[in-house]
Amino acid sequence: MQFDPRANVTNLTDSSNGRRRFGRVPLEAVQSDLGKVLELSANGMRVKARKLPKGTFTVRIYGLGMELEVKGHVVWQRRSGVMSRIAGVEFLEVSPTVSRQLTTLGMNNRDQRTME
Repeated sequence: MQFDPRANVTNLTDSSNGRRRFGRVPLEAVQSDLGKVLELSANGMRVKARKLPKGTFTVRIYGLGMELEVKGHVVWQRRSGVMSRIAGVEFLEVSPTVSRQLTTLGMNNRDQRTME
């Protein structure tokens, strides 16, 4: 795993567990029907939500003038406080067009904070 601080993107092409196919982008201003999107990639997202649907669902993701819908399902979840959960959502049936839109949405809304 390599980190490129100029892009603020984690490159996971050399992942030892082989689960992730795309790098994830930490986000500032992206929301979804489920809640705040914490990280986004071309095949999934990490989201903080109060309620999580079961099975396959369509989720609307939006940020900085861009909005799209994608099918997905929850692959993991854990408690985060009293009333919320952090969950990993895997996107399903992602076309090349939607993949580009997800990448654009992530890059346009990536977390710009610097760490000291």
